[in-house]
Amino acid sequence: MITRWFGCVAVCFATLAILVSTQTVHAAPQAVSFVGQTIDQTNFQSLGFGQAGYYFAQFSASTPVTEKAPQDNMRFALPSWASMQFDISQSDRTFSGDAGYFSGDTMDPLDTMAPFGNPLVFGVYSKGGQPSWDTFTLPSGEQGLSGSLVDLNTRNNSNNSVNRISLGPGVPTSFLLRIVVDNTNGEHDSVARLNPRGASNVDPSVDVGVNLTGLTFNGTTDVYTFRYDNFTADDFIKIRFNSGVVGEAAGFAGIMFDVIPEPSTMAIVVAMLGSFLCFRGHRKLETES
Repeated sequence: MITRWFGCVAVCFATLAILVSTQTVHAAPQAVSFVGQTIDQTNFQSLGFGQAGYYFAQFSASTPVTEKAPQDNMRFALPSWASMQFDISQSDRTFSGDAGYFSGDTMDPLDTMAPFGNPLVFGVYSKGGQPSWDTFTLPSGEQGLSGSLVDLNTRNNSNNSVNRISLGPGVPTSFLLRIVVDNTNGEHDSVARLNPRGASNVDPSVDVGVNLTGLTFNGTTDVYTFRYDNFTADDFIKIRFNSGVVGEAAGFAGIMFDVIPEPSTMAIVVAMLGSFLCFRGHRKLETES
């Protein structure tokens, strides 16, 4: 009986020891992999997506709008370890640097109005309130008409529409990035390319990613999920799009984050469960004897 008890305890401690050693030797390179595609789904809360955070462009606009800033009427709840920079004058700006630069004379009132000097005539902008576009249920439960973050530089051209989502302290060893597309009833489809990547401020040689090409869109929302492994603070995410169509700009509705539990967390749970079962078995044997 005593031998069985100590055997159970030994197994539990061995499990923990393996996990501790696994965590200690964490020197694996950064990696991005494609997990899969969720087809024709608009209720992200019911799917359990975006539990760690999300960004959605021009969400639930009451009337049709276009050529708005990326942060205009957004739904923004990123995790603490990921951040966006909406100030386009900064080098760490999130969205492509071709967007938002004022091209006119600030002293001339006409130059501050479209189409004269309109800072969003060319580049990245948000669009929404289109009645034919899909209605979403966000991870928070909020419902509304979806929008799109559109990049004019993706008209039959590949461009880093998302230039940088910075990763900071507390970034998990493994997390999921979900990119929401195909919500715009045949407009702004990134058919030719969807290319999420990862890079580093510390090591310029790091540039890893997944390049999906020849995508199929049917006008009802899809979610593409990618796994990021071994990224740390001072690394960042970037995403490249390409419509593959002359004159048509690609876009996306938003992004969501989910965390993959650390192996140590799972092992501790298993070890604790094993200890509990061993203890119960030990007590039962004592009672029966």
